[in-house]
Amino acid sequence: MRAHARVHAYSARAMADEQRSAVASYFSVYKGHEADKVKLALGGGGAVMHPAIEAAASMLQQTWEEVRGILRQMHGLEVVRGMLRQMHVTRCVERCSSGMAR
Repeated sequence: MRAHARVHAYSARAMADEQRSAVASYFSVYKGHEADKVKLALGGGGAVMHPAIEAAASMLQQTWEEVRGILRQMHGLEVVRGMLRQMHVTRCVERCSSGMAR
């Protein structure tokens, strides 16, 4: 997919073809399809990341940190709930066994 735009800025029109091509490739994130998968240039391997991709990655990172914290808390709650269930079962068994001993 290619996008074409008219450039009215003198500084942009004064650029050499290679310079304009470099600017256009900087904004090109979509790189096509391969084996039914979309190929994207996200800035890996030392390449400069597009500002929109960088902002999205930052938001996702922050959200993931929050979700991971919640998941950790939930796991901790499950451990506590399991311990409470075990304590409840233990008390029930003790009560039942003490009632049988009478």
